[in-house]
Amino acid sequence: MSSRPSSRLRRLQWTGAVFCSFAVGINYMDRATVSIANLSIRQDFGLTATEIGGLLSVWSLCYALSQLPTGFLIDRFGARILVGTGLFIWSLAQGAGGLAAHYGQLLVSRAVLGVSEAPAYPSSARVIANWFPPKERGLPTGLYTAAATVGPALAPPFLTALMLAFGWRMMFIVMGVIGVTASVVWVVAYRDTADARLGSDDRAYVRADEQERAPAITAGAWLKLLRSRTVWGLFGGSFCLGFVVWIHGGWLPAFLETQYHISLAKTGMLASIPWIGAIIGAMSGGYLSDWLYKRGVGLVTSKRIPMAGGLAGLAIFTGLAGLASSAPLAIACITLGLFCAQVGNSALWAGVTVLAPRSAIASVATIFNCGAYLGATCSPIITGFTVDRTGSFVVALLVGAGVGLAGAVCYGVLVTRPVESAEPDDRPAFA
Repeated sequence: MSSRPSSRLRRLQWTGAVFCSFAVGINYMDRATVSIANLSIRQDFGLTATEIGGLLSVWSLCYALSQLPTGFLIDRFGARILVGTGLFIWSLAQGAGGLAAHYGQLLVSRAVLGVSEAPAYPSSARVIANWFPPKERGLPTGLYTAAATVGPALAPPFLTALMLAFGWRMMFIVMGVIGVTASVVWVVAYRDTADARLGSDDRAYVRADEQERAPAITAGAWLKLLRSRTVWGLFGGSFCLGFVVWIHGGWLPAFLETQYHISLAKTGMLASIPWIGAIIGAMSGGYLSDWLYKRGVGLVTSKRIPMAGGLAGLAIFTGLAGLASSAPLAIACITLGLFCAQVGNSALWAGVTVLAPRSAIASVATIFNCGAYLGATCSPIITGFTVDRTGSFVVALLVGAGVGLAGAVCYGVLVTRPVESAEPDDRPAFA
C-alpha cells in the first residue's frame, strides 16, 4: 500500500468535503430566513417576540428529535441518498413558508424544514470519516463547520437585500429554488467511498483504519451508546453550546434593531460581522486539534481542550456583549464569542470521528447534535419571553453566559475517553 494518496484520490476527498460544505451552507442560510425577516413577519401576522421564538423553537425541536433516527440511517445506508433527499424536501418546505397564509402554516413549514435538514451535518462527519484517515480529518472538518458560519455570514446581506427588494415571502421562495437545484447536483455528482472507482492503493489508504469493514450498527449497539459517560458529556456540552449560539443566531438582527435602534438596512451588514469571526474560528479549531495531536497531545485530549476552551470563551464574551455600552463593542464581543464557539465546534465534530466506534460515528454525532438543538429549542423561547418581559436582551445574554460555562464543564470533565462499542470487532482505534 502506498503511504501517500494519488492526486485523483485527493480530488475525490476534497470534492466530498466541498460538497458537504455547500450542503451545510445552504442548510444554515435557510435557517436564518426567519431571523432576518423577524420584524417583518411580526408586523404581517401581528406576532409577539415569544411567538417568533416559537417559530425558531419548533424548527430546533423537530431538528433535534430527527437527529436520532437519522444517525442510525446514515450509519446503515450512507450519506448520498439521505442528504440528497433531505435537501430536496427541506427546500420545498422553505419555499412553502413564503406562501404561508397565517402563523400556523408558517409553523408547519418550519417543522418540516427541521425534520428534513437533519441529515446534512452528521452526514458530513461520516463523509469525512470515510474519505480521510484520522490524522487528516481536522482540516476538512473545519471546512464544513466553517460553512455553517459562512451561511449565517452571507445570510444577513444577501437575504436582507432580497427581502428589501421583493419582500420576505419571495426571499423564502428563492432559497427554496436554490436548494432544489443543489439537491440534484448532490445526487448526480457525489458518491460514497464504497461506490467510487478507486485503485487498490487508494482504497487501502482510505480504509487505513478499517472504516469500511466496520459492521452496520445494530439497535442493541445503538442503545448501549446511551450508557456512555462520554456520550452524555458530549450531549450536555452540546446542549449548552446550542443554547448560547442560538441566542445570537436567532436574535442578532433583532438585538441590533431593538437594543441599539439600528435600521433594518444597516443590520443586514452589521449582523454578518460576527459570523466572519465564526468562519475563522471554525477553520482554526480544525487546524488546532490536528496541531495538538501532531505535537504529542493524546487524540482525545487534543479535541477536548479546544472543545471546552471554545465554549468557555463563548460564555465569557456573550456575558460581556450583554453589558456592552455601545453597538460596536457588542458586535466585537459577539464576534469573539462566535470565534470561540466555532473553535470548539470544529474540534467537537473532528473528535466524533475518533471518539465514536467505527460503525457508530453518525449515531454518536446525532446524539450530541440532538442535545445541541434541544438547547437551541429552549433558547429562542426563553430569549423571546425575557425580551417581552424586560424590553432588552441583557438578561438573556447573561443567562446564556451561565449556560455556556456549564457546558464547558461537561466537555472538560466528562469527555475523557472514547465511547465503548457493543460490537466485539468495532472498538475505537485510538485512545
